[in-house]
Amino acid sequence: MKQWLLSVKSNKVKYILVFCVVVQLLCTGLCLVNYAQVRKAGDRELSDYSDRLVEAISSDFQRNNTFLQTIMLTSSYRKMFLYSNMDRVNTVARLQETSALCNRQAYTEYYFFASDVSRDSFLEAVAVKIPFSQYRLIRHALLEACRGEVRNGEYRLMTLENGSRILYTLWKYDDYVCGCWITEETFLKTVFLLDTGMPYRLSLVSGSAGLTIPRVEADFSLSVHSLDRTRQLRSTVLALFQAILSLAVTVALADITNTVNRKLLMPARTLSNILEKYSAAPQRTGIAEGANALDDAVAVLERLGMQVDSLSLKLAESELEKQKLNLSFRTLQIRPHFLVNNLAMINGMAQVGELDKIQEMTVRLSDYYRYVLRDVTDRVPLELEISHLRNLTEVTQQWNGNTIHAHYQVEDAVRQARIPVLLISTFVENSIKHAQNASGELDLEVVCRAHPERPDTLTIQIMDNGAGFGEDILSAMANHGRIAQTAGRRIGISNCIRRLELLYGDRAGITLSNRDTGGALVSILLPLEVTE
Repeated sequence: MKQWLLSVKSNKVKYILVFCVVVQLLCTGLCLVNYAQVRKAGDRELSDYSDRLVEAISSDFQRNNTFLQTIMLTSSYRKMFLYSNMDRVNTVARLQETSALCNRQAYTEYYFFASDVSRDSFLEAVAVKIPFSQYRLIRHALLEACRGEVRNGEYRLMTLENGSRILYTLWKYDDYVCGCWITEETFLKTVFLLDTGMPYRLSLVSGSAGLTIPRVEADFSLSVHSLDRTRQLRSTVLALFQAILSLAVTVALADITNTVNRKLLMPARTLSNILEKYSAAPQRTGIAEGANALDDAVAVLERLGMQVDSLSLKLAESELEKQKLNLSFRTLQIRPHFLVNNLAMINGMAQVGELDKIQEMTVRLSDYYRYVLRDVTDRVPLELEISHLRNLTEVTQQWNGNTIHAHYQVEDAVRQARIPVLLISTFVENSIKHAQNASGELDLEVVCRAHPERPDTLTIQIMDNGAGFGEDILSAMANHGRIAQTAGRRIGISNCIRRLELLYGDRAGITLSNRDTGGALVSILLPLEVTE
């Protein structure tokens, strides 16, 4: 009966999970359908708005060309630069009046002008309402355009020296040129007066990549984008994300419920049934037998409790050891003297203006501290540690002026092997600090390969040409594998040994020795774990 009830509860959880999945899938489908419909409607509105916009701009350009061709290009205005005194004043006044009239009929206010190329004369027919510093650039650019090849009535997009752009068109007759212009910024702002309330973004692009302007020649086109589409896509993605997150939470809750039921509730029920059976045993088989069985059950529970207490104590001790090791590891990582020395070096470079070296050293120091400020238990690919070693030796050589000859031999098969972060770096920094000879040179060699007899083991060797390890260190390693820390020394080596014990137990080890040819030799054995 109890098994049937458990089965019913398990099936109920499954049915709830399936129902939630179906609901989430339906919500996702509705979101996608709604987005498709909204986007289709937005495309239609965008197309209608683009048509009205292009038509309005085309009408403006045509009106300007008609005014320039039929009014400003007539002989009376072509001769006005030859007039003097009142004749010229009256001609300019008439030109200003007709230009203002033309602007009142247009959506956008343009600046009309006339120029006599032979006399280098330039006349604005409409008062310019922009800063003089910008207008000076525009006037110079228009004069240059008037001197060049002119295609009457063609609208062009010109980029000025300060990066801003203007639209302009020219009409030429011998040395006389007339035309109109407007800044791109003013043009775009004014065109938005035609907006229908929908959020659109208009821009001008060179060539014909966008919407071409009919009935007028132009070397640019219009690009219209709907800002609503971005918001619609963002809201749809957010809705999908919420649906997926809800589904994930539902699955997680179902899995947690199933796990609690399987690993806690069912064993508890089983234990309860066993104890009930033992408590009922005296009525069936006698008091002695029932009592012995109950005593056995109690004894088993007591042993389990003692094992749990022992395991909890070991876990607490391990966690405390990890925290102490992490604190010591952080102290080694920060290395304030190393940072101060490099900052002093960068300051010296700044004083002599070595900007390239400052940039290089800043990037190297950034990479150095980004790498070293990791957790004590982090494991990284071997080739990443080797890359850090190259950066370390380069930075060290820059600030202390010593010469380091570093050679790295890494088998291709172990380049992606995962090792504790800064494991090799600790011994390399130890060699840089203690193994350089009187001339400031250091020969350093790092060899990484799979163990020849145990393919599942990674072997790492670090060798230098210094004085080697002292007898006290070698003796301590030979006796009990521990190195005492004195006055802040030997912390790095001791930390490496403790980290390997914490991460691998007895599956890893470090051996310190001296080479026959002189110098220190560090041999490290690790389980070969390759990153997929």
